[in-house]
Amino acid sequence: MVGPTGKGVCGRDAPVSEDGAARSRTRKDDSMALDDAAPLREGSAPDGSVLLRTEGHAGHITLNRPRAINALTHTMVRTVDAALAAWEHDDEIAVVVVTGAGERGLCAGGDIRAIHDDARGGGRASVAFWRDEYRLNARIARYAKPYVALMDGIVMGGGVGVSAHGSVRVVTERSAVAMPETAIVFVPDVGGTHLLARAPGELGTHLALTG
Repeated sequence: MVGPTGKGVCGRDAPVSEDGAARSRTRKDDSMALDDAAPLREGSAPDGSVLLRTEGHAGHITLNRPRAINALTHTMVRTVDAALAAWEHDDEIAVVVVTGAGERGLCAGGDIRAIHDDARGGGRASVAFWRDEYRLNARIARYAKPYVALMDGIVMGGGVGVSAHGSVRVVTERSAVAMPETAIVFVPDVGGTHLLARAPGELGTHLALTG
């Protein structure tokens, strides 16, 4: 798909390994991990993969895995979702700004290596990841405050999900927006077809017919 154009929370990642540890995780356990998230003035995900800060009346979210082009993990999804939930009802926060660390792009999508390892191990952590990722996409789409996504550089798959559903999408001459999941017939993902259907100038229709 081609696009037109601090208060923080810490969360825990679902275990992903080949030794079967992920198989023991239940929906109840997953919910308990989400409940552990507690709002902080300034903060980050436990592994530093998301940085949260406030500046004036703006809440800043920085995806912080530059070596992996900020590929999304479950920890990142939970941290961003919990921060948005807290800031939505905070009168001191008027706008949310989302950026990616490094020079290569905002976000290259989901962490495919973690998903692959989980699948090989027979785990279900990937199912939990997608469930929470799609809930995050829905929250962004209906967010009550301006949600500004700086879509500079590579923005693919899950990166589209955390940006293109926002109310303000900023692209640059370096933006490369794509849904590579279509190559493995993983359609729709992160609401991609929903976005294309509403793209100006029948752009979505053009892409659907031409590939």
